[in-house]
Amino acid sequence: MVLMNCGHGTYLPVNQITSMAMLICDEDESARITAGMRCPAVPVLDMPHDADLPVIADIYVDRLPQDGLQILAELRRLLGMVWPFSDLRNLLAAQPIRARASDVAEMRSALTAIPHLRPYLFHDAHGSLTPVWPGD
Repeated sequence: MVLMNCGHGTYLPVNQITSMAMLICDEDESARITAGMRCPAVPVLDMPHDADLPVIADIYVDRLPQDGLQILAELRRLLGMVWPFSDLRNLLAAQPIRARASDVAEMRSALTAIPHLRPYLFHDAHGSLTPVWPGD
């Protein structure tokens, strides 16, 4: 079992956990390890396992209401896009909007802090759009 530091892309021993670490182990070992890690200094996010989850996938913005300019501006910032603000209304009308290829697990991790954006992000899964956040 190792931890991967998502901020640097390097592998760390268990005793060097940072807030950007991600547990990499088999599913049987996961419950035992995360139970042992639970303490105030080590946040553990329980993310449902998705066997079909791609590592890198095209990320799309979809299902935004037509008056969702503020939400689209927040998504623009989260995704690191440079869409001109003057084009946001046209983008709303042209949904789904292909944003960029991204690590789906990293995107899920970013959405833990901004839950109101979860329903609007999708990834391409074999020609159909699947929510980035499970259950949405």
